[in-house]
Amino acid sequence: MHCAETKGKYLRAPTDAAFTCFERAAWHGSRRYWLAAKAAAEPRPSARWLANATLAMRAIALPVPDLAAAGTLPDAAVTVDNIILPWLTRTALTVGLQHPDALVRTTVLQVLATALHKLGTVLEALAPLTTVASPAAVAALRQQIRTEVRRRLPDIQVVLALHAQLRTAVDGGPLAPQQSRLYYQVVGLLADLQRLLPEVRGRCKQPTERCGTRPDRNHDRGGLGGVEGGGVIDDGRCW
Repeated sequence: MHCAETKGKYLRAPTDAAFTCFERAAWHGSRRYWLAAKAAAEPRPSARWLANATLAMRAIALPVPDLAAAGTLPDAAVTVDNIILPWLTRTALTVGLQHPDALVRTTVLQVLATALHKLGTVLEALAPLTTVASPAAVAALRQQIRTEVRRRLPDIQVVLALHAQLRTAVDGGPLAPQQSRLYYQVVGLLADLQRLLPEVRGRCKQPTERCGTRPDRNHDRGGLGGVEGGGVIDDGRCW
């Protein structure tokens, strides 16, 4: 597709018209375009990588079309490509969560929050597909999408390790604003993971409803806004 172009290793942000084109074409395969940015996928505190991550979030946030309109079930691989872009590899996302730079970790957490929000939207959009396929086929597709998304996400132990690191800082006293923001994002990510990917709930040692609870629903799904002070949240110490 030619809705947007690459220059060297880095993406050039599409215009609004180009994103309209993406919205129409994404579910018919835009993998070739996104794979062209693979060389720039390794997280780093550079303007180019941050711009690519922002572009990726904008693309992930594109609305889900009427999946029943095609009269058949969507392709699972293409669907997952619209949830986690192909160049956002598991290795790159893991490196981002473990990066020493707080801005890189914050940005990767925001990418993951955007992707999980899209997963929830897609799973909801699959419900009407029982009009074009059997309930068993739709259920199988849902599970296939969940399995592939989980395969592309960083291992849950990486997220838990980051949570434990920030939890230790919490125990030491009020957090600095940047650390507090990271903490909110990680707890929110854990809550989304257990809600959308139920298989991760087995790692919780406390009742499920307490694990990863968000005490403040106004923190924009792990985005860069939200926590302004050094607040401390109670996540039930369940991770």
